[in-house]
Amino acid sequence: KYPYLALQALYEKKISTESFSTLLSYWAIKSNIKNPATYQIRRLISEDNSVDKKNLAILKNNLVSTEPTISSFFSSEKKLDLFIENLRKFPRSEHNFFLIKLKKKNGFPSFSDDLASKIFLKTQFNAFLFVEEESTYYQMVPSHGMKQAFLNTMSPEDPVQLVPKIGPSDLTSIQLNAMRNTRDMALSFPEVELPKVAHESKIRYPWDFTFHDFYHAYIANYIPRTHQVAFKILSDKFKEEQTPFFTPLKKEFFNLLSDQLIDMEHNTYRHQDPLRLKSKNGATPAKVTAFLKSLESVMIVAVLTLAEDSIKNTEDKERAIDDYFHLLESRGLIDHAAIVVAKNLNQIKDLVFQIDKKIQTYPLHHKNDIFIQKISYHYLGHSKL
Repeated sequence: KYPYLALQALYEKKISTESFSTLLSYWAIKSNIKNPATYQIRRLISEDNSVDKKNLAILKNNLVSTEPTISSFFSSEKKLDLFIENLRKFPRSEHNFFLIKLKKKNGFPSFSDDLASKIFLKTQFNAFLFVEEESTYYQMVPSHGMKQAFLNTMSPEDPVQLVPKIGPSDLTSIQLNAMRNTRDMALSFPEVELPKVAHESKIRYPWDFTFHDFYHAYIANYIPRTHQVAFKILSDKFKEEQTPFFTPLKKEFFNLLSDQLIDMEHNTYRHQDPLRLKSKNGATPAKVTAFLKSLESVMIVAVLTLAEDSIKNTEDKERAIDDYFHLLESRGLIDHAAIVVAKNLNQIKDLVFQIDKKIQTYPLHHKNDIFIQKISYHYLGHSKL
């Protein structure tokens, strides 16, 4: 009954979407953690609007660091104060967070092969995830408002907006996120299961998948809106560039690249200041053009490399070679006359070798430059995004 009552209250506008999202997180914890003694509800901002010092200390240890590492989020306590002020703007339900006690192994938390642990161990992203208090380790489950206040603090001019959604989103919804500077955040609900696996890692609890969506929102929060649109365009191009002689494995590889772009998995941005990147002067036409060039050149080289490999492994070599050279010709790497001469003189191998050398220092053909300039002009000059 509990989630259905919350949903009814949301439809009747008795609670906010943030409160609904946080209530479902609490329901997920109560439904999956059978021993109530192993989880706690902590209030960060009390009803008298004061900040609980003990709970603030947990966040300070988790979020504030003066070390210039990927895992440091707030470089000073002033940033933490700003986060608190942003959090005050949300309903009181959002001033809470949950702690779930972790098992220990040799005095340290016992990380497993689940998705949340892998995100932490591989990327060092630990915002609202694993915390320590008095030598006890916990997994934190923050309120929806805490997550949004964090994104607002990291990128105050144009933060990614979290969109609570019952169940997982399909690819179309994720693609729309890229166009709208949003990120769907999956929530569990009775009779609606969240995926048990993501990125080849198992998911133990529903809030781990929700954290996965928050992690992607965090990455996208570093990326200017215009660049997110570029990611969407390039993701589509990865699908379009697949040629008839691609094996299922190669198609899977290119689809994976496409999905990574849609998921905003471009870690380079995380080494830069989101305030500068997402400011009005941060995403200039020249920067978007350069960004598109760098990614598209990588894509085309990958296509050509895979195409050449297909020639070696296909039985219908003549057709594969024709398809391969048609692709090269369409990219401006070789003209039709050279292909005819090469075939007549049976010098295909020499020609391919020369093209390989050219690919190593491949400058984008002017047709692609024009295409990229059009994208930059359209999305920076006319887009309402």
